[in-house]
Amino acid sequence: MAKDILVSLLSDDLFSLNWMSMLMVRDWRTRAFTEAAFLHPSENCDTVSIQRVDVIIADIDSFAHNTNLFSNLNKYLSENPASIVVGVGSRIEPLFFRRVPAGNIGGYLLKSEVSSSLG
Repeated sequence: MAKDILVSLLSDDLFSLNWMSMLMVRDWRTRAFTEAAFLHPSENCDTVSIQRVDVIIADIDSFAHNTNLFSNLNKYLSENPASIVVGVGSRIEPLFFRRVPAGNIGGYLLKSEVSSSLG
């Protein structure tokens, strides 16, 4: 069966990025289209580009340290309003809910609870 949900994974934590990618490949409906590791958030953060995808899974712990990443994400969402963002964080980050347009939020997962299920 064809995989038709294109997903982009964003994180500055390589372990988290690989972990999210492994969860994605287990779901036959999805295809990890891009993976972006922000190794040095203070450098080149204005050049982050994402191809057109259906879902962006964003490690919010990465975004909390560099709000320019939110600006880039919002710019992308203004050009691709149908894309959905799912936040993943070690704790609830209110900045995510303030900075991402409500119509683009698809959910928020706590890292400690992701192992319980994949929905």
